Amino acid sequence: MARSATLDTSLHGTSAGDGDGGTAGPPVTIVLEGRAPAGADEADVDGVEVVHAAGEGDDTIAAIAEANRDVVVVTADRELAERV
Repeated sequence: MARSATLDTSLHGTSAGDGDGGTAGPPVTIVLEGRAPAGADEADVDGVEVVHAAGEGDDTIAAIAEANRDVVVVTADRELAERV
């Protein structure tokens, strides 16, 4: 639970940047799957949206990317990277 809260806080801090390199500008979406949603409520605060995946997180990320073609997906998952 604490790990998810820490992740949300650290990304929340970077989303507030002025966008002059190295910082992610709003909006930022965090997709949580499995047991991770227990650590953070679904919410949209200051450009950081937390989404709970109903099933596979990859499917939720792919659906968000499909609906928002200008989105940048950051992942270390090679299969997901190929999907989006």
